Amino acid sequence: EGSRDRRLYHIRDEPGTARAPDVDSLGFQAMDRNVPGLSHVILQNTHGCLFPSGSDFGIRTYFDMFQKMEDTFKFCVECKKLPDAVPDPKSLRRCKRCQNVYYCGVACQRANWPQHKKFCKKLKLVALDRLVEWLIFTGELGVSPGTWLPYLSTRHSVLPVSLTCR
Repeated sequence: EGSRDRRLYHIRDEPGTARAPDVDSLGFQAMDRNVPGLSHVILQNTHGCLFPSGSDFGIRTYFDMFQKMEDTFKFCVECKKLPDAVPDPKSLRRCKRCQNVYYCGVACQRANWPQHKKFCKKLKLVALDRLVEWLIFTGELGVSPGTWLPYLSTRHSVLPVSLTCR
């Protein structure tokens, strides 16, 4: 049982030192419990790379970064199918209201609606928030980055792991 805990939580064997679970490890465990195989997709997208401090992660533009983040988390929220498990990966469609969840078909969307409708309006606000942040960042909203950068860094302090290593 102890070796299992070390493997799952990446606890380092240091004499006399108790270690808490690695936060990154816990995140991957949660993903695999909710969407089996999602952490594998993320590792595939990063090619198992360890990125040095200051690395650009192979991203050349912010559009690339947002697209890679978006692509990594595409899966049907009802049946949990990942893009490579559906006949046509382009068949994963977003909820038209909130734009934050995907479905592989009408049957899954209908089956999930009773649960999703409780959160759809709030998720729509999240989508609008992301859009506003993007417009501010690109300068299309007319607000300088100095006014939003401190706010953004406190809200998004974790760098996504869905970036491709080259």
